[in-house]
Amino acid sequence: MSFDTPHGTRGARQPGGKLMAWMNRWNMNRIRDNAEKVMGMRALVLSTVGANSGIPRHTPVAYFPDGAD
Repeated sequence: MSFDTPHGTRGARQPGGKLMAWMNRWNMNRIRDNAEKVMGMRALVLSTVGANSGIPRHTPVAYFPDGAD
């Protein structure tokens, strides 16, 4: 199986709207307040800067440590 994306995936957005935006902000605040886990998973806030716009973006993501815990 292959995927044809001649123009790449730039600008792709996940569905969710206002509810998902609110949940992301809530989770980011918990992570930044040193929450051990969020929704049962270890999490961090991924911060990036838009290549063309220069707008900073922040996204909560789950991570899995490499190696034994």
